[in-house]
Amino acid sequence: GEAAGVEVGDKITELNGEPIVNALKLPAMVADLAGQEFELKLKKENGEETTVQLTSPAEPIFDSVAAAYGSLSLGGLGIAFDVSPEVAYVSEQAAEAGVKVGDILKQHQWLATDEEREQAEGLFTSKAFDPKKIDEEMNVAMLYAYDWQQMPEGAKLKYNFQRDGKIQDVTLELAYEDDWFWSLRGVQLSEFLDTYTADSVTSAAMLGFRETRTRFGDVLRFLRLLVTGKIGAKGVGGPLAIVTAANDEASFGISRLFLFLTLLSANLAILNFLPIPALDGGHMVFLTAEAIMGKPVNEALQIRLTMIGVLGLLCLMAFVIFNDILRMVG
Repeated sequence: GEAAGVEVGDKITELNGEPIVNALKLPAMVADLAGQEFELKLKKENGEETTVQLTSPAEPIFDSVAAAYGSLSLGGLGIAFDVSPEVAYVSEQAAEAGVKVGDILKQHQWLATDEEREQAEGLFTSKAFDPKKIDEEMNVAMLYAYDWQQMPEGAKLKYNFQRDGKIQDVTLELAYEDDWFWSLRGVQLSEFLDTYTADSVTSAAMLGFRETRTRFGDVLRFLRLLVTGKIGAKGVGGPLAIVTAANDEASFGISRLFLFLTLLSANLAILNFLPIPALDGGHMVFLTAEAIMGKPVNEALQIRLTMIGVLGLLCLMAFVIFNDILRMVG
């Protein structure tokens, strides 16, 4: 977001040329553009307007925490925004009730029937039926996340809107949207876990080979992402991180612990054969050079390169241990 030119205080007004009249829909609108470039029109604090180019993540990302704390976010883009209580669009129902564009939402109350109160028992506290002022403690994003998402269709809602310094009382009926995805709809997904059981030595060997191959691929992908800068320093762990991960895997049983050790072994095997002096990979480079030149590499040069490699490895060890300590303290 910052790299694209977005600044704190900017007001998002358009997405790909279309005015944004409902900020609550914006995360879903960006998610619909997965993997595509899009334009955001911004209004700066000084009144100037500008357009920035962004690319939506290939896999839609939704922040399950942001709305609960009063802001929404554009997942993967590093942009969080507040939802204005000013009315930007009025439906036919709202217009008939007297709501106008430019009104400021000040208060909300669920006028629940006795039946709705009974149905809501266990989902809401008694405070759910009290009037809620729209302010920093309960803004529009929080109201949507906590209340509107869980109320039954047809619920009567009383609103106070401010217009020209006066308060207007309006009663509306809650209606469901059928074309709007909301990540906090009450359904939380978890990883699908399946257990593969070998029924013979042959199938066990095949599963072991497949798992080892997969773990080798995981390590190589991680190294590629690390080298290209797509994974930062926080993604690297040392001995304390290994102990923590091993403990987590062991909590699922001995099989999961052995699978983790497979990953660890694959990691060590690949790292050991990287062309770094002092590691086996560095020795392979020296031997390959000797085979090509027909004579050993200069011994003094080998020693200097090996010492540089050892120094680099020691620095890396110190860094990952320091990283582990910071992670634990954090």
